[in-house]
Amino acid sequence: MNEDEEHTDADAGETHAYNLNSWMSDLHSSIKHLRISDLSLPSAHNSGFDVEGNPNAFFDTCQDKSFRHQLDNGVRVLDIRLRWFSGYGPENINRGLMFYHSSTSVRTFANMLNDVDRFQEANPGEIVFLDFHLFEAQREDEPVPYALIHAHFMRHYTSKMLPFSARDLNLDEIRAQYSGPRIIVAAPSVFWNDGTGGAIPVRDRSYFWDRIDHEWVGGGEVSVDRLKSFMNEVMRNPPSGDYPWSMSATAYNFIEGPVNLVETLASWYPTDGEWQRKSNIINFDWCTRSNSILIRQCIESNSLKPARSLPLPIVLSPVEGDVLPTFRPIVSGKGVPGATVYFYWSGRWDNTYGQAEVGTDGVWTDRFSRDLPDATFELSCNQLLNSARSKYSLPVTFTVGLSAPVIRTPINGDEFESFRPTISGEGTPGATVHFFESGFGTVLYGQAEVGDDGKWIGSFTVDVPVSSFSIVCNQTLNGLESDYSLPVTFTVVLSTPAIRSPIDGAAVYTLRPTIRGLGEPGAIVRFFQKDVGIGLFGTALVDIEGRWCGTFTMDVPQSPFSFECDQVREDFRSKCSRPLTFTLRVARQCYLHVSREFTGESGQANSQEKR
Repeated sequence: MNEDEEHTDADAGETHAYNLNSWMSDLHSSIKHLRISDLSLPSAHNSGFDVEGNPNAFFDTCQDKSFRHQLDNGVRVLDIRLRWFSGYGPENINRGLMFYHSSTSVRTFANMLNDVDRFQEANPGEIVFLDFHLFEAQREDEPVPYALIHAHFMRHYTSKMLPFSARDLNLDEIRAQYSGPRIIVAAPSVFWNDGTGGAIPVRDRSYFWDRIDHEWVGGGEVSVDRLKSFMNEVMRNPPSGDYPWSMSATAYNFIEGPVNLVETLASWYPTDGEWQRKSNIINFDWCTRSNSILIRQCIESNSLKPARSLPLPIVLSPVEGDVLPTFRPIVSGKGVPGATVYFYWSGRWDNTYGQAEVGTDGVWTDRFSRDLPDATFELSCNQLLNSARSKYSLPVTFTVGLSAPVIRTPINGDEFESFRPTISGEGTPGATVHFFESGFGTVLYGQAEVGDDGKWIGSFTVDVPVSSFSIVCNQTLNGLESDYSLPVTFTVVLSTPAIRSPIDGAAVYTLRPTIRGLGEPGAIVRFFQKDVGIGLFGTALVDIEGRWCGTFTMDVPQSPFSFECDQVREDFRSKCSRPLTFTLRVARQCYLHVSREFTGESGQANSQEKR
């Protein structure tokens, strides 16, 4: 008597509160709080290699009967391993894809899908998990037609496929949002990216789940002791509950082939045991033997499982729409004390961008551990504590980069009497603001550092042309460079020279006094009689320190005398200075002589003066 016959009637007289073919529907009220990754799901290892269809493949067969038989007896995960035979025609995937395990099975891709369809027609509340574990091609020059397989599912099964976005939903949420029969298609990424390894799919991947990770002891002969030792090690720290995973609980020897371990595994996985509580997919051989005892223990353990989900972490910083001036910004928020919060690019769950530990006060903060792209980023977080994992938080969209600085002064239309005006505005704390002529970003006219208060002020370090000038600014920080600010147009004019000596109302004791003052370095200061504007009384060159000194080159014609100055540089002229009046203190005869020469009076007047 073989082991199968020995235990056939082990629980023939027992009654159960569910049927094996409809247990997910029958037990919904007690398991509705669980996600797919929380459930204990019986899986048929090498589901397409059964004795009924392959009676002579002794060393390859792992199940007793067809897919439909497995599903009717409580199996909800089909372990799928296919080989592509291109000889059936380049597009005949229904016949060309055949189940394979060292040898070829009579079961095909089409047989499996037909059995799943018929099963779900009879049991519309059941979810069937298609675990595409292995693909290979018969010939190297005829690769597996992943695009055709993808197209077949998209054409015929999108109404039944549970999308990848549902991985975080519990069974009650799935029923509410995706009513009717549902299948999960978990497949290698070549389904949607052609094996390029690129992060961006070339085909729609929204209906396809990531490939399931299988914890497997390894090839060759596997004894019960070797398997138990391996499984003990895995179950001490099993994969986290955020995504489905599978334990390959199989043994093999070179005399029997796949070993029937159903009752042994049932003793390792009691309904209320620790392994059941920590498990997700249990992948084993000869699933329906011994009256499906292990299948029943998996099913019944689900009613005892608490939800392993934690509440969502809360992201407090950054906030929606932020522009962050660093490739590795700081993220902060609130979570469950003791949990670890993980940072993800929303929708791309394969790699984390950093993590943070939640303190006893429920607050977490840390910096991204990887450089972010210089672009818009959607941050989503989850948290993990004692194998319980939360769903992903709602995404927060921010931009990695610098916003353009803002120029506050000058404003459009301002005039400056300086070739090196002072500019001020607002920017990102710690950044350096650079000044450029609008449209000509090659000459740096100056720069300023942004303070902690976000304000900056700086002067031009290069002379601005005396004309209308449009300034733009950008800022740099941490290797990032912002766009240019909005331009501000102002005019630079020559400043009015200032007369410092003599002072207004002073007396001078020479007909050709010396004048001193301040002006624009390099300019020429010119002296004129007030309101006359003709007759240049003298000039002075402004030195590099802005000082000038010059002596009248014509005698002062009258007393008191009022004069004013302007200054010129290149082709530009300043306004006139404030006028200044002084009084002459010279000998009368000398003064009259100068006065008459200047006014052009006749010699008669001179004779009269002599008398």
